[in-house]
Amino acid sequence: MKTSYTTIGQVLLLVINIANASIVERAACDNGTYTTEIGLSFEVYCDLNVVGYDTWTTIGKNITDCMEQCAIFQPQNLQSSPCQAVMYDAAKSTCWFKNGSLTYSELSYGGDGFHTAIASTSQFVSLETACPFTNQSIQKATNGMNFQIECGLNALTSDFNGTVDKYYKPYHANSLADCMNWCADGTPLCYGVAFNPDLSLGYRNCYPKNSNVSDQLHDQSSVWNLHAALVQITYNNTCNSGLYNSSDGKAFGLNCGSTAGGPNIGQVHQPDFGSCIDYCSTYTNGSESCTAAVYQPDAADSYENCYLKSPVGSIQTYPHTGYNFAVLASSSFITNSTSSSSSAESKSLGGGGKAWIAGAVIGPIAVIALLVGAFMWRRKKHQQEGLVKDTLVQESEGAVGRKPAHSNMGRTNQYSPVPTNLPPGELSDGVVYAAQRNRLNEQHELPPGGRIENAADRTVVNEKHEMP
Repeated sequence: MKTSYTTIGQVLLLVINIANASIVERAACDNGTYTTEIGLSFEVYCDLNVVGYDTWTTIGKNITDCMEQCAIFQPQNLQSSPCQAVMYDAAKSTCWFKNGSLTYSELSYGGDGFHTAIASTSQFVSLETACPFTNQSIQKATNGMNFQIECGLNALTSDFNGTVDKYYKPYHANSLADCMNWCADGTPLCYGVAFNPDLSLGYRNCYPKNSNVSDQLHDQSSVWNLHAALVQITYNNTCNSGLYNSSDGKAFGLNCGSTAGGPNIGQVHQPDFGSCIDYCSTYTNGSESCTAAVYQPDAADSYENCYLKSPVGSIQTYPHTGYNFAVLASSSFITNSTSSSSSAESKSLGGGGKAWIAGAVIGPIAVIALLVGAFMWRRKKHQQEGLVKDTLVQESEGAVGRKPAHSNMGRTNQYSPVPTNLPPGELSDGVVYAAQRNRLNEQHELPPGGRIENAADRTVVNEKHEMP
């Protein structure tokens, strides 16, 4: 078999071109100011190099990648310093992190592929290091979330991984209050923060926690300047399937252990399912009125755990433990339900004193059963007595085309569920209610700096303050 030298040459040329393109990409550099995603700005000096001032080294794609890594670098021990400058060696794809002592005057020509970037030292000026709140006091974030302050303490583990949980990308906070507010707005739920005001751990100084760390707090005040704030949330899981009368008298059908699809027209924190329904019952957003709500008692996905919806047409529900769903019942459903409300059992929903109507449809079902029984007995009696067929035909034709009170059984998948990829599920009574029917772990490990102190053993001061 003959070998095509032309083809081999073309392949080799392609490999060389790819290699050259990779080198060009690594060596790419633009003089000027570059601001990283976390907000730290660098002055870039292409083709300039410096020896010394090293604090760490790592692999990098180009000078831009090196600056991004430098901006979120955390010293691994007391001998390391925060990264305030970086030199990139394109030939070795290596980032050399530098401390804050490096200045422009010390740079020298390094040739193509050597680039240096320096962050202004003014961005590393220490913030107020004293704990800004009374120790163990309860502080409120702007969205209402409560935090317990733990001055001088830190949890070494349970940091969110910003690569996995996109909201929690590395963050620089200007104060403990700023750090707490950022945590409070996060999704999934942030359970607390550790804050480093003097930036001794780098420009990234706010560390959100992905679990309860009240029993993992360490006193590191002799080593690092850190303050912790732990989220305080109480849960109410009460849910009784049936009907619920809202504070303004509207009837909502309930489905415990389920969620529903569709976009949200609003989102708010509520302490229990009943309060969520009450809020929905009077909530409007422009021309849209809330007619359905999904509630997550433990707020695991977000502190704002009451999801307000305004669906058009039938509603598709999905079984999901940890969620409860409510939808405004149709007028015919309300009529059937309230007809027996005088004998219904009322249950409290853990707040608000509203009534859950359990078994509200038993009365109508019993009446229907009696009517059916009477009809069958009458029909049999007529047959036995030899009555004319016309009578039966007349009665049969009277039922043709009647629409049962809950005839809208066809589901649509026009809304995606809150948790995705779940099989559809039935409402507790097998009905799809038609709302508005007619309109329609990266961890920041630090060396132990002292004793372990359990904040859970302390007496909590129930003092609440609004944060500035």
